Amino acid sequence: MSESDLQLDSDMDNTVLGSDVEDQASDYQMQLLQSHREAFYKAFTPYYEVASKSSKLITDDKYRMIRDIIQTPKQKKEKPIIVKYRRIYTIVGNIDSRCLHRNNKVVTTCDQVFDVILEAHSRISHARNPKSNLTCITDTLGYYGVPVEVVKHFINTCPLVCSMSYLLYVHAYCF
Repeated sequence: MSESDLQLDSDMDNTVLGSDVEDQASDYQMQLLQSHREAFYKAFTPYYEVASKSSKLITDDKYRMIRDIIQTPKQKKEKPIIVKYRRIYTIVGNIDSRCLHRNNKVVTTCDQVFDVILEAHSRISHARNPKSNLTCITDTLGYYGVPVEVVKHFINTCPLVCSMSYLLYVHAYCF
């Protein structure tokens, strides 16, 4: 007697159906995440283009440039910008995208910022308060360079937060 002989046909159908449903749910979640990522960067990019000179959030190119400067041996006469980079940044570990640190925190970049905020935002159950998200990013997760304005863009484009806000609005004003 085989294992399939011990199962009812309906049990086997539910197993197959269950995996289809799980696959569809996973596909939907991935599409939703991709849509959120696109909406975030669409809102964030114009802000960053204006604020990039004064922002602590850096590009991937600048990250690599600073990392490369810090990793090279110190010279006797270095340009002031190189001296500044050596003073405020350190290399910790050997993972290229996480080795640059400032104030004992991992430096994040424009390309990584969505994933960093998503990690914090999910951890604190999609809280709508930007300062709560930023506290999680800096103190709990240990990232440096994420401005509160960028967190606001993330929250404003979060599908779950938007749907919760809509439901609260409908409940408050329609019932």
